[in-house]
Amino acid sequence: MKILEIFEETSETSVEFEVDEELYEVFDTNDVEISPEEMLELIYISGYVAKKVSQKLNCDLCTSKFFTTKGLEYENDTACKYVSLLSRGGLKWLTKCTLEILVKSYQIFNKLISKEFEEKFLKANNHK
Repeated sequence: MKILEIFEETSETSVEFEVDEELYEVFDTNDVEISPEEMLELIYISGYVAKKVSQKLNCDLCTSKFFTTKGLEYENDTACKYVSLLSRGGLKWLTKCTLEILVKSYQIFNKLISKEFEEKFLKANNHK
C-alpha cells in the first residue's frame, strides 16, 4: 500500500488515501487530456450532479462548499457561457474545487478503462 495525496497542486483541498501499489500510477493523470468538448459535457453534467447531491445535504455550509448560485469561473470561458445558455436559471454550479474533483475522477476513470490498466484493476483486491 502507498499513501496518495491528490489535488495538492491545483487546489486548497487535498485528499489522502491508501492505494494498492499496482494501481498507484493510475492516479497520475498528467497524460490524460480532456478536450474542450469533453469539458463542456463535464461542466453541464456537473450541474445535474450538484442538484442531486444538494437534495441529500441538509447543511447550508456543506452545500456552499460544493455549489454556488453564480456561474462558474473557469479558464474555458466558452464552456461556461454554453452551459449558462442551456441553464435558463435552473442549473446549479459547482465550485472550482468540486469541478476539479469531477475532472480528476473522469481522468482516473478513463485511465482505468484503458487496456494498460484494466487488467491491473480487475486483479486488485479491493475495488472500493
